[in-house]
Amino acid sequence: DHPGAVVTSVSAEPGALSERRGNVLLITINRPDARNAVNQAVSIGVGDALQAAQDDPEIRAVVITGSGDKSFCAGADLKALCAAALEPDLVKRWARIPELVDIKAFITLMALEQMLGHWDGYCLNRNNYRVYFDPASRKAIFMPHGMDQLFQDADASILDSPPAIVANAVMKNPAWRADYRKRVGELLPLFN
Repeated sequence: DHPGAVVTSVSAEPGALSERRGNVLLITINRPDARNAVNQAVSIGVGDALQAAQDDPEIRAVVITGSGDKSFCAGADLKALCAAALEPDLVKRWARIPELVDIKAFITLMALEQMLGHWDGYCLNRNNYRVYFDPASRKAIFMPHGMDQLFQDADASILDSPPAIVANAVMKNPAWRADYRKRVGELLPLFN
């Protein structure tokens, strides 16, 4: 679209493109068929381009846009994560999930949501959460959001398997379930 512009891919997959226009770096999320939903390739590509802009004293501004004409960015693309969590072969499932999710952080989220009685969060209701893709680890980190439904059921179990896809898959892994129980024990003194 811009004669003379140099366009380069900033990741192994064309999840994001960068184009320098004088002192401005234009970053384009390049997944129009998926409404530019953020997956690992986009997260890494945008992160790498932002780092390059920060390291370049000539860059004075960064503009992020989306390719295609349907949307700027639809949010996180969780298809790979869902596929891993639903993989019927447990050996493959338990090998793939930690490639995509920070398990230690996820176990802490599960423990805190359950201990706080956050029935309207990710683990129990698949609601009120955000997913951040850490460009350094290339893994998803789930974060609570909209925590306005806490401590409503004093008899709620913190040991039942939650219905959310990733939480349920994590709790079915015996080692991760043991890590979850240990994490609950570590966090319990905070509630005294």
